[in-house]
Amino acid sequence: MGQKPSTVHQNNLANELYLACCNGDINRVRELLPHSSYTEVNYLHPITGFSPLHVACSYGHDEIVRILLANIYCDRNIRNRNGNTPYDESNLTSIRSLFARPLSLHRQNRFMDDSTRTSPFQLITASESSSDRPDHWVTGYFSSAEAVDSQLMLTLSQTSSPIMKFFLNARTERESRQIVRGLIEVNIPINHRDYQNAQNLYKQFIDKNSIESLLTIYTLQTPFYNALQMNADAYAVLVYLHLQEIRTRAFHGITYRGMNISHADFEAYKWAYARAAVLQTRIFQSTSKSPEVAYALGDHPVVNDRISIIMCFDFAEPCPSAIDLCGISYFKDEDEVLLLPFTLFRVISISEINFFHHTYQKITMKNLPVPSSTLWASSRKKRI
Repeated sequence: MGQKPSTVHQNNLANELYLACCNGDINRVRELLPHSSYTEVNYLHPITGFSPLHVACSYGHDEIVRILLANIYCDRNIRNRNGNTPYDESNLTSIRSLFARPLSLHRQNRFMDDSTRTSPFQLITASESSSDRPDHWVTGYFSSAEAVDSQLMLTLSQTSSPIMKFFLNARTERESRQIVRGLIEVNIPINHRDYQNAQNLYKQFIDKNSIESLLTIYTLQTPFYNALQMNADAYAVLVYLHLQEIRTRAFHGITYRGMNISHADFEAYKWAYARAAVLQTRIFQSTSKSPEVAYALGDHPVVNDRISIIMCFDFAEPCPSAIDLCGISYFKDEDEVLLLPFTLFRVISISEINFFHHTYQKITMKNLPVPSSTLWASSRKKRI
């Protein structure tokens, strides 16, 4: 991702860096990198079609791969002439592990909810006077047909009206871009190691109208991810407006996410299960096609008498608001599927399971397709 890499032999420095990575010359790589620009670090050799990172991975030069990945200009998602990323060019665990997100609190928070903040789901009962409703976080729908917010957002993404597209591009998208740009500037400042990477990706989003580049920024290990948990509206609008461009990424299958929740929140899920109520995501949620990601991150001491939960999301058919980030995520090993706000689910089972001597409550959520609706019909329902 990022700026377009050079595909021609532009100067000796680029070729020297490539050859040093090919030959495993660690000292020469360290000597050349401080003088190398984005174009030189991501130079594609005219004969092999490999970048320096590709060739270092291919030859198993662990230390050089480590050095390159630490460079602010290095594009780990760059593709060679065969369409492979550097990660794809090596089957060595020692190499692939270097591409992993550091196992830190940041990664835990990405694939596991472990806070007392607002629940990631929303539920509204048919009766506002329901006395047994666990209303500390639940308010929403008993059928997907009533989920007006979800209908409206999906309709925005599917509109084919030239007039509507002009209106959205001229106003809604422009304003959302300004807000997201501000969030990036505040949360990925110039002294952050991923500053240049984020700038390149955002430029590609603007210049090429590439929503995939904007999604890659989401996967970076920066405070921008946390900011979106509190201020998701503008980013969500941009993704929904460009959803048709990534329709082939609509996920179909099962994904997982860990949670550590209070007993009150667990009772709310059981309440929703008993009444076959519909839950709607209210924030962005990172899930993984690999259950080990959720299980591993949930396997740590539970504090304040909280309950370890494994959320299992079942998509029986492709869901446009569950985006498979394969090939665009900055951390390929995570097998991430991003759930957008306004994705609908119903709890279909709750059970206790054991995994490597750790006890979890497994909550299985089945995705509910959003009913088709016109934009104007959805808007009228919203106002009523």
